[in-house]
Amino acid sequence: WKEGTEIYADWTEDDIWNVFGLGQVRTVPGFAQKILLKGNFADLWSEEAQKALNGPGATPLSLYHHQLLFVVKFFDCMFAGNNLLCLDGVGIGKTIQTVAAMGMYEWLRQVKTKEGRLPTRWANANGKRSTSDSMLAFQVPSGRVGSEYPNWPRRKTRLSNFTLFHTDRKYGIIAIDEIHLARKPGKAQVACTELRKMAHMTVGLTATP
Repeated sequence: WKEGTEIYADWTEDDIWNVFGLGQVRTVPGFAQKILLKGNFADLWSEEAQKALNGPGATPLSLYHHQLLFVVKFFDCMFAGNNLLCLDGVGIGKTIQTVAAMGMYEWLRQVKTKEGRLPTRWANANGKRSTSDSMLAFQVPSGRVGSEYPNWPRRKTRLSNFTLFHTDRKYGIIAIDEIHLARKPGKAQVACTELRKMAHMTVGLTATP
């Protein structure tokens, strides 16, 4: 393979949304639907910022086709018991599509809780990997961490290293940005190795060969 998504070559956006049971909604549950390209708000949850997001100056936010395919690939890997490397180039949208996968993870967790099963494509995933109530964390080797669960969606919080690596913590998804920084022996590699042990699914992001 060259891109890792060749098997989805004929998939339309309708196909993708239908896989998740979201054919009518066509958006990631809990995902922002608009973005502010102008203005400087320190707190996007403030009354002023929310008013701006609901105003005419806000720009619709949606994922590109290749980003939606990433979300499908993400769960194909997860439910097959595999982790994932995302090697898209700079500016392709690795971060937003990974956050979208985290949002979809929460959606699938709710579907399984309500329906007792996952959507048809992954209905037989039980016994390999499945969704759980575990937290989701986005880690950068420099130490910046965003945790977005269990009160999804909520403001991004930062976790201290003590909290992040606490033995009582289990993660549904660990996303590690700039994963190439951990390819050589050192603290970053040890940290990423330990985080992998604490997560159902690990995804590494980098545009560096």
